Amino acid sequence: YDSDGAFPMFGFGARLPSGIVSHCFPLTFNEQQPEVIGLQGMLAAYGNAIAQTELYGPTNFAPVIDRACRAAAQYTSQQQQKYFVLLIITDGEITDLDQTISAIVRASQLPLSVIIVGVGSASFSNMKALDSDEALLADASGKRCVRDIVQFVAMRDCPNLSKLAAETLGELPRQLLEYMKFRGFVPNPPRSAQVQAPAPTVAVQTPAITITVAPQPATAESALSQQVAVMTVSAPAPPSAPVQSQAAMPMP
Repeated sequence: YDSDGAFPMFGFGARLPSGIVSHCFPLTFNEQQPEVIGLQGMLAAYGNAIAQTELYGPTNFAPVIDRACRAAAQYTSQQQQKYFVLLIITDGEITDLDQTISAIVRASQLPLSVIIVGVGSASFSNMKALDSDEALLADASGKRCVRDIVQFVAMRDCPNLSKLAAETLGELPRQLLEYMKFRGFVPNPPRSAQVQAPAPTVAVQTPAITITVAPQPATAESALSQQVAVMTVSAPAPPSAPVQSQAAMPMP
């Protein structure tokens, strides 16, 4: 959730109108203003971006995770407390597994969680490996995550949106508390009574709602087969050759 209702959205695995293949670009096509306002802003940005880009492999997650890390790294003090959720929606396997694991290890020290939603019939074996519920991830050098920050959910295992929301958001409270304990942070004094904070569940659920984002989708699942990532980030995986337009979004 974000009190100002503005969410940065990024795409990956796409060939841009300039002909460049990018693994992290703002869906607004404006590096200075990657944020959109609310769900309608997300829908509009996604529709506009997917009409101008072409799905293109390989499918790399590390650049988007690193982008989320740069945002989260600005809020690592007792005075500046903010927690980010990167939602990634993918219809295939990632191709930069080692780099992604290294990015996750770095991200585990920051106020950031990564939620991955798999769409379609792919095995998603690499995604499941990233969801380190039993043992903390370690990179190629042996450096381990300081905490678990990844949750993977296959959409085919969720018969409805309520189940999907419950599965994707279920580990967030624990992950947030583990980060605060890791840093030794305590709650700051309440804000002025004149500033009313929104209900904390509404914005966090926004990433789950973005599964409906797609121009004229036949079903909720077919909508997700378009590549998307939101920062509080989401994206399906592209093939190794150009096929169709896709986009991605990250959220705080």
